[in-house]
Amino acid sequence: MKISLGSRLLAACAATAVLAWLGLRSDATSQDTPQRSLRAEGSSPHRNLQTVESCPAVGETAKIISEGTVELQAAAAGSLCLLVLTDDVKNFLPVARSYDENDWDRYIQTGKVSLGAEMDCTGSLCSVTLPAPYKPSLQYKLVAFEHTMEEKDEIARFLEQATFGPTRDDIASVMALTGSNTVAKMASWIQQQQDSSLTSPSSHREFFRKHANAQFERSSKYGHVTHPCQADVIYRKFALSFKHKGKKLQISTIHNDTKALSIDGLILTVIDGPALITTSPLGFTDEAMADLSTIHTEELTDGSYEICYAPMPGVGAPMKLYHPVHHCSFAAFGSISGNPPIEFPGASLEPSRIVNLDQATDLVPMDEAYFDTLGLPAQILRSPTALTGDACESVKMTAGYVPAVFGSYQNEWWVHDPRWQFRDNTVDQPMADGGGEVLNHTKGMEFWHTSRCANVERNFLNEDSCYMTTDLNACSHHDHHHQLLEPGEYGRGVVVCGSPGEVANDISLGGLTALGAFDFVTQKSDETSSFQDLLDQRIMVWTSLAIWGKDQLRQRVAWALYQILVVNQVISRNSQTEDWVAYYDIFVRNAFGTFPQTLKEVAYSRMMGEMLTFHYGKSQGYQWVRKPKAAEKVLELADENFAREIMQLFTIGLYELNIDGTKKVDSEGNYIQTYTNDDIMEIARAWTGFWASKRRGNSVAQNSNRLDPMTVMPGWRDQFPKMGLKGKYIGDGYPLCADVPRHDHLKKGAKYILLGYSPQTELGVQDPSQWAFDPDQERFTASESSPLYDLLCDPSDANDTSSCTFPSVVTLDDNIECFGDECLVDSIRTVKVRENVTYEYVREPCVHLALYPNPKKVKARSWSTYKNKYMCADPRTDVASAACCIDGGASNLAMQNDTYWGERITHASAVDRCEELKSIDSSVDMCTSSGDLFIKFGYMPRIAKQWYWFGDVACDLKVKIDDNNKIAVVHNIPEEAYESDMRNLMTNDDTRIFFRALWSDEAQVSNVVENCASNSGCSITADGYCMCSVSVTESVAFLSTPTREQVLTDLTIGAFDPDIHDHVYTSTTSNGVTVYETGGAFSADTIFEVIDDYGRTTRRKNILATASLSETGITFRAPVQFMSLVEPTKRDAQYETDAVIDHLTKHENTAPFIALHYAQRFGVSNPSPRYIQTIAEAFRYGVYTHSDGSSNVTFGSGAYGDLAATVAAALLDRETRSVLLDKDPGHGGIKETIIKLVSVMRSLGLTTTPEFPFPRFYKSMQDRIGQLVYEAPDIFSYFVPTSQPDGLIGRSGLVSPEMRIHTTPTIMNMANGLMSLVKYGFDRCYGGLG
Repeated sequence: MKISLGSRLLAACAATAVLAWLGLRSDATSQDTPQRSLRAEGSSPHRNLQTVESCPAVGETAKIISEGTVELQAAAAGSLCLLVLTDDVKNFLPVARSYDENDWDRYIQTGKVSLGAEMDCTGSLCSVTLPAPYKPSLQYKLVAFEHTMEEKDEIARFLEQATFGPTRDDIASVMALTGSNTVAKMASWIQQQQDSSLTSPSSHREFFRKHANAQFERSSKYGHVTHPCQADVIYRKFALSFKHKGKKLQISTIHNDTKALSIDGLILTVIDGPALITTSPLGFTDEAMADLSTIHTEELTDGSYEICYAPMPGVGAPMKLYHPVHHCSFAAFGSISGNPPIEFPGASLEPSRIVNLDQATDLVPMDEAYFDTLGLPAQILRSPTALTGDACESVKMTAGYVPAVFGSYQNEWWVHDPRWQFRDNTVDQPMADGGGEVLNHTKGMEFWHTSRCANVERNFLNEDSCYMTTDLNACSHHDHHHQLLEPGEYGRGVVVCGSPGEVANDISLGGLTALGAFDFVTQKSDETSSFQDLLDQRIMVWTSLAIWGKDQLRQRVAWALYQILVVNQVISRNSQTEDWVAYYDIFVRNAFGTFPQTLKEVAYSRMMGEMLTFHYGKSQGYQWVRKPKAAEKVLELADENFAREIMQLFTIGLYELNIDGTKKVDSEGNYIQTYTNDDIMEIARAWTGFWASKRRGNSVAQNSNRLDPMTVMPGWRDQFPKMGLKGKYIGDGYPLCADVPRHDHLKKGAKYILLGYSPQTELGVQDPSQWAFDPDQERFTASESSPLYDLLCDPSDANDTSSCTFPSVVTLDDNIECFGDECLVDSIRTVKVRENVTYEYVREPCVHLALYPNPKKVKARSWSTYKNKYMCADPRTDVASAACCIDGGASNLAMQNDTYWGERITHASAVDRCEELKSIDSSVDMCTSSGDLFIKFGYMPRIAKQWYWFGDVACDLKVKIDDNNKIAVVHNIPEEAYESDMRNLMTNDDTRIFFRALWSDEAQVSNVVENCASNSGCSITADGYCMCSVSVTESVAFLSTPTREQVLTDLTIGAFDPDIHDHVYTSTTSNGVTVYETGGAFSADTIFEVIDDYGRTTRRKNILATASLSETGITFRAPVQFMSLVEPTKRDAQYETDAVIDHLTKHENTAPFIALHYAQRFGVSNPSPRYIQTIAEAFRYGVYTHSDGSSNVTFGSGAYGDLAATVAAALLDRETRSVLLDKDPGHGGIKETIIKLVSVMRSLGLTTTPEFPFPRFYKSMQDRIGQLVYEAPDIFSYFVPTSQPDGLIGRSGLVSPEMRIHTTPTIMNMANGLMSLVKYGFDRCYGGLG
């Protein structure tokens, strides 16, 4: 069997062979500098003057060709032709190749020479200009090869790339597939692997949880243990278990040599004979027990002795007690060496709780194979069905412990062996009670033993499958200790949600801790395993699935993705197996999904948040506001770690790339950087506010939740504009919130999520908590006669509107008519449908202008200080209520006129509301007072003072400018009757929350700053900055139809679907641009619709929003932001996060960047530009089509970043499938060490022993062979794509990333380990790795 696709130049033996054939050696150096083109500067091809060069026949001497412009003939069918630059002594640089009649491919070198983009192919000829060699002794040579391979070997070669190693069965199964040729069979195999209905995904978290069978004697905050009489209960025959390690064993003489052994006051067994210890290092062997005089023993007197070593399972299995003189020594009891059996001689000694196991008809011995190796009969019994009897009825959980219950079976004694219990709580099948039954079962116990509610917070992974349960035990994730409502028609109205891979453990699988079952730590560190045992579990899960998993391609892709988006052991609590396998499952789950979704899950992972330190990050504005006094204020910038690495290592890399992976150069030939430090600082502000989801039960999470996606705290989030890359704001292309149409909650695309009993929003603007169950609250309620009610109810019987199903998520497919009160409101936050049933309306994403026309003052009365807070707001947005005052608006006694408590409306609607109140008092008008307003009770409850309301007072917007021409927004409030410290401190005139602006003339701005005092519209602030007044205009951009490129480049403000506006639009389409007009003329309401570069339909509004510095003539683009300064929400923070991920993943670099990683991770260290482009286009367009000559097979969904299409392109392209390239010394790659090891284990058909069913490596493979899952040395993973080893590979201008982990020690350890594996099996003997 072939060892590796990469056994070529990148392997020393192949390199030596090639050099020997050419008579070459090399010691040239290489650098990561712009590549020198093979075309002479300023030259151009003239095909009629060029020399046509063809490859020599296979076996003939290499052919020398001259520099200059030549035409290269494509290689003949079945042959490979290489073009190299050599001096016949020591220098060897592969330049280009052609094979099997294909066009010439060029190498991408980081060294002396490369073809760049200067190869021009027509028909079977490719024109190229070869520059003069950089050394006079060098010559260009052509050489030919041929190579064939049997089908089984070709399939084995393919499976080496696509799996963790081929097996005979795998090879046979691929050969048996139908297909016109071998590669067509490979394509069929990939299809089967990608189809989850044919090849079930192997979840690492599921594997761990199913095999979790740890012994626990008490419940904890994360779950509970088995009852002595429930189904699947376990009874053991031996007295001491792993859990007794570290406890005190009390030895008490009953009479003569009869002794009772007890722990914590409970007698576990009564033995007949002395209790002994021995200092013999071998312990009590069979020979020693037959003649105790052969070893030194000492009888233990009555007393308490610490169990200093975890007792091994089984009667007579080794155990140790601590002796004050002899320390930790082997123990024996009577005639039994080690762990004693459970015995109770005489009725007077029998325990109080006894279950008659003889009445159980279906007892099943467990772990028989393991105990057979010890020569023992059955030691553990499982009852698949529940047991009955008086003892069962008497057992109650007290103080978190399960009282001991003993069993009698065939005249022998057994004892209940409590095991931890998980329950199914998956995304598709959340547990109906949300964990409420367990919570209620443990309620009243001491703090550490009261379980938490297991109900998962709604998130982007589970929201579609959440449902409202009728289970009366259900608990809510809103508040784990909340007093739920009384049951109603639909139960208590609790919505339950699950988590990926959160399956129940299967006690029937058996296994003991570290012996076929997994252990874990709870909050009280109540584990039975050592730290190293716990640390190794995650690796045992990975290795088991790598070797035996049927979904080999999925597992192989997951490993590739993990190496790109790596998390390593800098995170604390490495012993938490479930945290690690849940993170790895992101890649298993998304192996054939999309890259943007994968990156989103990674970005929301608490594991990554800890790794790159943005978890718990707070914005500069939050820190600024926390210290309102000037002397206490701090300028704390956002953490930059994740912002840097998500660009450099996860998406776009350091330099701009062409679609084929070659680096772009500027006019001076220098590589172009993709981002700057300023870009990092701006993007970093988008990664503030992340915090772990609430802790919950049904998992083994300790101290914090690292399983569920993080949540975003809107108050911690940076709320200001963020400049992305290439002068684009995060939010460009999104519609303005000021353009949200009235009644948007009834328009096409409106989304509702089911809240159930809770009226509190999860994503949008939060109401005061006091309102949650206030019976007097006036809530927006849908009439049963309204179309909205019908959609939210979604009755199972169309003729019975009471048979509601209440979907988890409802999205309107079309506009619907308003009904009743729905017609009176601008918009809604929540809607009550039935008793205990509420939905939240989730507005579509939109952005705010940070600076806008006609700003209006809004104010709120602080609940804590009873003082008013002031700021400016865009009057077109629904962010405040109406404040209506008597005396023509001049009074400071305000009234409100709202349809429901906490209603927010636009300023125009506020004016209308005040007009309505004139029927009560003709002097009422919009409040114009600049001072405090006092709410007149009777129109609204006093809690209304906590949000903002509109008056009729204008604001003045200003900007502060720092030395780098960054700006900070200042809200200038009229000076009369307000306290300055009650303004929004982030927009006060002492703010230092600066962000970048797109100026019309940077030089003029610097001049204004330098001469600030001389400009009438500007002034110098107390802290020394220049502050200028700003005016904003929104002008019509185009008066005739623009080009598609103009729409995408010049128009940055998006537009909503024309169908949801009240305007009547007509549309015309020409040259890829659809124009929606009102009134037949181009205006600010005109909408342009085009398809962008990524296949998405995008709409842009025909306006330019421009800000001007007063009296200076200097302008800049009005920046946009997702977050509202008036009321920031979790919803908008999540929208902004999505926009950042979209901004980076849809960068032109991302496709070739990921393509290079895929090419390298699947066996090609130095892919050609053509191969990179093939993979990149599959990634970009979401589709890859393979043709076998007679039919086509298509992979991918068509979605951007589709990873099914990407891996299919990587594995089926001719560059990986042509066996001819095995003769190319520059093709292929060195196998990663861990893949090499697992591949041999898998190919040789590794089997394990009953006591150790999961492969476990001896010591860290990261130290021994240079690589192990979860143990990458840093965020740069195990190696970088551009790594060049010293020697021939580096001197040839090629890369070999994997060589970074191939050091002399790791090579020797690998060789010894593989030899030991073949000779002795998976063991640690003679350099073995097991």
